[in-house]
Amino acid sequence: MNMTANRQGQALRVVVVDDEAPARSRLRDLLEDCAASMALEVVGDAPNGRALLDLLEHTEADVVLLDIRMPEMDGIEVAQHLQKLPDPPNVIFTTAYDSYALQAFELHAVDYLLKPIRLRRLFDALSRVRTITPLSLDVLQKPFTQHTLIAKVRELLDGLTAAQHAGSHDRELPETRTTDESRSTTP
Repeated sequence: MNMTANRQGQALRVVVVDDEAPARSRLRDLLEDCAASMALEVVGDAPNGRALLDLLEHTEADVVLLDIRMPEMDGIEVAQHLQKLPDPPNVIFTTAYDSYALQAFELHAVDYLLKPIRLRRLFDALSRVRTITPLSLDVLQKPFTQHTLIAKVRELLDGLTAAQHAGSHDRELPETRTTDESRSTTP
């Protein structure tokens, strides 16, 4: 996967992972709304972590929307496996449980969205994926010190500020589309 090329306009390749089919469907609907304002493509979905890992053997993805509580392999374990891939996708956790947030960010998640997922939060998280540079496995395996964590946060914020400034001339999310409150996933 070429994240630089994706930031230059290619569609962001997204995979949705949730053990509940209605939740996957609702996320697809939200992604369809996001696609009105950003180039993205849902390249697959999976009902669990094992199915995701199988899917990624033959499908390239830039970002995985990943539930946490799933049978067989939970989302945290899946994220650990994803980090071992030569070119791991970014992870945005989508869950009803706030108690896993610290673990998620220790695994370098781009974001942690609590259900019901709001359109604006999902759009912002996907926009963030477009602005970050993937970290190599050796960097991911090093523990963060307070100094390096602050530096990474500043780098991300600088990228977001630049992206928001550049995007101020782009289209906004269509107001005629469904609002955040009416399109959401259930816990």
